[in-house]
Amino acid sequence: MTEREFINYWKNTDFLTYNEIDVREDFIAPLLKVLGYSKNTVNNIVREKTLGLTEPFQRLGRQRVQIDYMPTIRLKSFWILEAKPGNIKEMDVGDLLQAYLYATHPEIQAQYIVLCNGHSLMIFDVYQIENWCEPVFEITQNDCQDKFLELKEILSVKTMLEYRRKRLLQQIQDTFEVELDVGHWNSFVNEINKRKHPIEKKIKENVREFQRSDFEKNRKQKRQALQNADDATVLGWMALSGPRTAELYLEYYSRIKKADTVKRAELLRKLMQRYWGRCHAEYKCDCLAILFLIVKEKLEIAKNPFLNEPEAILCEIIKGNLTYHRDNTMQNALDYLDKICCKFSYLLLLNSSMSIMSERVDAIRSSMAIEELLVERPSVAREMVKLINICTDYLWMYLSNVTSEQGIWVNIRVLDIFIQSLNDRELPKYPDDDDDLLQYNLYGDKDDYLFRVSYMIINQYKSVVKNLSLDSEVLAIIFSDREVAMKFMPQMPTLEEPLQEDEVKNTMSKIAVALMKTEECWRDINKNE
Repeated sequence: MTEREFINYWKNTDFLTYNEIDVREDFIAPLLKVLGYSKNTVNNIVREKTLGLTEPFQRLGRQRVQIDYMPTIRLKSFWILEAKPGNIKEMDVGDLLQAYLYATHPEIQAQYIVLCNGHSLMIFDVYQIENWCEPVFEITQNDCQDKFLELKEILSVKTMLEYRRKRLLQQIQDTFEVELDVGHWNSFVNEINKRKHPIEKKIKENVREFQRSDFEKNRKQKRQALQNADDATVLGWMALSGPRTAELYLEYYSRIKKADTVKRAELLRKLMQRYWGRCHAEYKCDCLAILFLIVKEKLEIAKNPFLNEPEAILCEIIKGNLTYHRDNTMQNALDYLDKICCKFSYLLLLNSSMSIMSERVDAIRSSMAIEELLVERPSVAREMVKLINICTDYLWMYLSNVTSEQGIWVNIRVLDIFIQSLNDRELPKYPDDDDDLLQYNLYGDKDDYLFRVSYMIINQYKSVVKNLSLDSEVLAIIFSDREVAMKFMPQMPTLEEPLQEDEVKNTMSKIAVALMKTEECWRDINKNE
């Protein structure tokens, strides 16, 4: 129910037919949702909390009481809400006294009491109750449309803490307006200053704990989704371009390890089938890591007519990843196409979309609550990385789908022509000195993913490498330090053969389709968010 729908519902409902349960379920539940509270979230709603009463509370004739609703902001309660039946139109002081008992209980200590029967909603400040007739705020069916914004300011998740701070400042001002000794004011300011550093420290601790808790929750959810996915889905996720953690390839490896020898052979065959097809550098590096684990752990793999021994496959991948598969003309062309797609997407989108993305991120930030900002941390760099990876995948989809290596090289050369023109422009800077850490603009010159990450993975398993049959050139790369090893990174060959006009048009049309699909996909993502 939207806010507008709730207000209309409130204005037009006959609460004289509502008992207390009706008020709870049909009025208070949607109201709390509109105010931003939700069960099992950081802004949780504790329902029907039972309190045991000890002396002196038992002198009131009860041993146990129950609170209807105790909404929380970041799991801390600032107010309680007591539902009353709508068939009794007027609430009275007895209702307030009962709620006051609950609010001041040592386990609760809430500052605000809210009483509601549908006809009206009354808010009382526990520290300032003088009489029944003067709540901090009251809103009724008749004026709910005019006063609902004020109700939200007082009780909603997004604004309640700010409202409390304003009231606190007003109380301080009221206290000192009648003071005669300026020394008391100076003493008060000194006390505030003494608490400044501990409070700031606590706020920073709250931020770290909030982010850590959310990170752990998301990590568990992603881990669960990964475990629940079938083998083909995991391979599909591995095949996407862009940043990833080790969890993807470790999940696929764990499935190989847990399987029997025949199933292991089948899983390995599917892994390598995609490797020798059309895949990104990220996938090839994941395959390298999986094969190292298989060989290191000496997993037994059943004989399969479509598979070599794991050690032989590992040697193929090591050499192929480090040399761009120079012994396989199609794979060699695909390796160069992969990194030039990354470079083209990066340069094009940074030049064309930075300002648009900056406006989008500013709009996203302005509409977010602090909790959302802390965990989602929207930035231009993060949004640009998503867009660049989408574009890279679409370019790859259309430009790698060619039957001959000559066709791949035509696509590479057309992209390279565009890149040369883009290189003449100075790349725009990210706002706030941010960075995407991609370095795609250096791909083909001083950096790449396939060679660099493969080298890093191989260096973790040098004890395994010593027992493999690798040629001297590959071993020289592996056992060089990083700075020397990077000099072995394959460089784009010089392409001098003239391009035919129809070849250029064909490639440009594919690029245009890829960019159009990128825009459509990005629009759909934003719509869903």
